[in-house]
Amino acid sequence: MKNKSNRGQITIFICAAVCVFLVLLVAIFQGIRTWEGRAKSGQAVAAAADSLKGDFQPELFRRYHLLALDKTYYGRGEGYLEERVKEYLEYTLNPMQGLYCFQIEDVMLEDSKSLTDNELWGMRQQIREYMEQKLPINVLEQVQERLEKIHTQEDSSLLETEYTDSVSQTEDSSDGIGNPTKEQLRLSGLEEILQNQEMEDGKEWTLEDLMELNLGGQEQLNDPKETLEALIKTDILRLVIPDQAMSVSRESLLTADLPSAAMDRNSEAALWYEETKISCTSDLTALLSQDTAGSLDNDTLTKEELYGIAYALDSFSCFGKVGTEADFHAFTYEIEYMIAGQGSDYENLSQVAEELCLIRFLPNAAYAFTDSDMKDTALLVSTLLLAPVGMAGAAKPVSYVFLACWAYAESILDVRCLFQGGAVPFIKTKDTWQLSLNQIKNIASKEGNGCAREEGLSYEDYLVFLLAAAPDQVLKYYRMLDIIQLNLKEEEPQFQISNCICDFRLEVKLRENHNHWFIEEQEGYLPE
Repeated sequence: MKNKSNRGQITIFICAAVCVFLVLLVAIFQGIRTWEGRAKSGQAVAAAADSLKGDFQPELFRRYHLLALDKTYYGRGEGYLEERVKEYLEYTLNPMQGLYCFQIEDVMLEDSKSLTDNELWGMRQQIREYMEQKLPINVLEQVQERLEKIHTQEDSSLLETEYTDSVSQTEDSSDGIGNPTKEQLRLSGLEEILQNQEMEDGKEWTLEDLMELNLGGQEQLNDPKETLEALIKTDILRLVIPDQAMSVSRESLLTADLPSAAMDRNSEAALWYEETKISCTSDLTALLSQDTAGSLDNDTLTKEELYGIAYALDSFSCFGKVGTEADFHAFTYEIEYMIAGQGSDYENLSQVAEELCLIRFLPNAAYAFTDSDMKDTALLVSTLLLAPVGMAGAAKPVSYVFLACWAYAESILDVRCLFQGGAVPFIKTKDTWQLSLNQIKNIASKEGNGCAREEGLSYEDYLVFLLAAAPDQVLKYYRMLDIIQLNLKEEEPQFQISNCICDFRLEVKLRENHNHWFIEEQEGYLPE
């Protein structure tokens, strides 16, 4: 009996031990199952976030190299992406024959950052990354060197000193004028007038001889001030692109709902020359009295801004570099829109042309006011025009007004050369100066003789300067987004650049039996 009793206790002990072992084994299996379910859920959510990230806006990337996800998914609504993630998770986590039965309780797309958030930080970071891969660093150095070259040669203090000294002199200056030289006759346009009148060849002309001809009274010698006044009232595009002005679109696009319209800008956002509208010759002399040096501060022009300018030239069209015909372009001249911000191509191109004339006016005036032959030529013409009417005493101050008119007329011719694809030296010389003083009246029909020059700055070089000189550097990025939105809307009417997100967090709540999990996954297109 005793042995049988012991055998029963052993049996009970073994059964109890087996039960404990089985319970422990089930607990281990359940723990493994729970851990595996959590890991599988995490992997599925990460894969869903990657799948969502891979569904970026294709046209935005193809045309502008920007990666972003349309949170409305082409106008289907902001909840559509969450539904897509839910469907993806249900398909991934619950196959036809599986050990798990997951229930997706909630999917949320949170903390999304648009391309327009935080002063376009996401867009600017992608531009920097793209341009770092596309451009070697020496290209940026060349752009910066060009800007520094323009900046160092922008010395208006000389103009201010020369002009201030000149207008203070009111004495009769005709007594100090000698007989005109051949160079002065050429620069003034008198040489051509005398040849047209079949005057004696090789004659040494004196001031008295020219006075007797009374060329001003015969309307052979024109008043540069009056001539330029008439030119200034002419449409600028008819002067710089006379053959193409009529073909430039005047259609004005609505810009009220564009990204740049919502930007809070103050008056300082304008370029210095946007407020300097040349409507008469007195505006030119007023401009010479202003301190316009330092309009471009190279210390504030960061590498990021250089990348932005290079990206604009690479991805957008301008005059002389029209975009591909296969793609729609709301503005034909997109970089000009970034600079001017007007509603039509005609307005944008006109404003850029006017700004280029002002930029060219400063170095041209600097040369004219310091070249002795040009100063003497202007004095000769002013004397010939004023002495017959008894105003010889005002000849010298008026000659400086003539110099300013001469420099601005030369600037118009320079801008025509730029629009024709030529390059213009920043600082002129005797060889590169194109216009005689009396030819101002013919500037609308005169062909520039410096358009084919390879030395100097081209139209695109000056666009670089205009983009870099904007005090509000963020503004050009907003206008880039304006152009992108207008262009992509043609194919996708519901497209809004503000709906394009470059960073987001996916939050998922799910359950499997009695296990509840909350999983977060951060994704985006921005460089880390």
